[in-house]
Amino acid sequence: MRNYELILLLLLYACKGGSSIPNKATLDHDFMQDDSDNVPGIMVQLRRRGFEEASHAFTDVINAKIRQVTVSIPDIKYSETYLGATWEVTVSNMKIDHFDTPDAVSLTPSEPNFVDVYCPNLIIRGSADIFIRQPGFLPDINGKVFMSTKQATLLMSFVMNNNAYIAQPISSDIIKCDAQLGDWDIAFDLSGISGWIVDKILSAFTYIFYGTISEYLQPQVCDHAPNFVKTYVNDNSERIPPSISAKDVLESMGITGNREPSNTIRSYVRHILQSEKLKELLLFYGVMQSTSDGNTFTVELDGSFRQDFDSERPHFNHWKISPSDSDATNEMMLGLFISDNTFNTLFAEMQRISFLDIVLRPDSPTSIGEFLRANCKQQSCLKDLVPVLQRNGAFHGTDVYLRIRAKRAPSMVFGQDGRVFVDLLATADFMVDPNNWQGFGRLEIATNVDFNVAISEGNKLTLFANIAKLKLTEIGNGLRFTEADLDIDNEKLEGLEEEINDVLGTLTIPTDIAEDFVTLRKTDVRIVEHALQINVDFKFKPMSQE
Repeated sequence: MRNYELILLLLLYACKGGSSIPNKATLDHDFMQDDSDNVPGIMVQLRRRGFEEASHAFTDVINAKIRQVTVSIPDIKYSETYLGATWEVTVSNMKIDHFDTPDAVSLTPSEPNFVDVYCPNLIIRGSADIFIRQPGFLPDINGKVFMSTKQATLLMSFVMNNNAYIAQPISSDIIKCDAQLGDWDIAFDLSGISGWIVDKILSAFTYIFYGTISEYLQPQVCDHAPNFVKTYVNDNSERIPPSISAKDVLESMGITGNREPSNTIRSYVRHILQSEKLKELLLFYGVMQSTSDGNTFTVELDGSFRQDFDSERPHFNHWKISPSDSDATNEMMLGLFISDNTFNTLFAEMQRISFLDIVLRPDSPTSIGEFLRANCKQQSCLKDLVPVLQRNGAFHGTDVYLRIRAKRAPSMVFGQDGRVFVDLLATADFMVDPNNWQGFGRLEIATNVDFNVAISEGNKLTLFANIAKLKLTEIGNGLRFTEADLDIDNEKLEGLEEEINDVLGTLTIPTDIAEDFVTLRKTDVRIVEHALQINVDFKFKPMSQE
């Protein structure tokens, strides 16, 4: 009797998920009981090459924005006395209206949690009208003043605001702005009488100009910086919703799709995961903290599934980013670390909405339905596995409904070397009437499964299951199982593992993903201690310069 075929059904449909336990022999572990509300569920790490790519992308954006800047300088009036005569000078309509960044903008992380934007060798040009009233009967002088510099620099430092505990979009602020204007070239185009006296008067203007430009231009350039942040950072951030549904998350990973159930267990699992109930499960990813070590910038995100923003956030186990032993991985632009805490809140929410409470029906147009029917003619049938359904049994000739429920939320822990520990505890009720929840028998399944995750060429991810512990208990005696029936020996475990591995199959993770403004490349996925690590390179598409 191949009892493991029945167990396979119970395992696959009762617990479509799993934070497990390092001690696989302990079945009453409660993952959520721990010590801190401030532990993130997700961490994002932008590395050196990522900042280099971001620098290239933002050079054009900053150039486009800075070209829109116009700074008006108040009129300058002064007088100079030479040879007993007073010369009055008025400089008006002074505007600094040309800014350009010929060199690449540099984005770099700096301690403790800043991103610095450095614009070197800024080109700044401006002009003004000049009027010189000469003493006596000499004619007045009119003309233009032209000023320029190619040595100005602009340094802005951003800080990311924490928003995990307030219902506001992700945002940044400028906490420092420093504009160094450098040396200026000043030229005059005058009409009227000129000479050494006029030259002497105009040399005084240069001295006055430096004082004025420092007083007015430098702060006005920095006054425009917050507007840049608002336009190009915060306004775009406001379009990002504060949460995403579990259904959207799974679809983005290619785990679900708009497919009708086919005659396979694997496709049936996919079909179940298309449930609209998954839209009720929301992943919140507000910023809890950001830090920088001068080489990488790390953002810690909430990363918890909850009913809504006001729902209490679960306690998380402490974890930290594990450095990769691969230099190639460490050199990739972006690292995304999704902790087992996050997955466990998903399973807890699934338990809350009874997503892990399903009914398998004999009228289902799949091999599952055939498996449950009294006239089942396929190689494996429920009627051949359960004593009470066999000939002379009380329910012989009866179609059976199976109600599968997780007794508690499944749990999972990511271990080292690509291992995932899953802890499941579920019940299966056998019913002849789906409206009669009491049924005629119940099985309880408690198991620890150790999955080894292998990633091969082409980003093909394969799970290999190893059942570390499996215990079946009949509640009551309605199914008439004997102790021998429920004893799962090594041979049966190996058969069950084979079946599970066949169902799990291989998932191909896309290496290149194109979005509206960025293309993700060379996606690398691996399991590290307490986290699913996803490393990517990326390429920004040309950004709007409006």
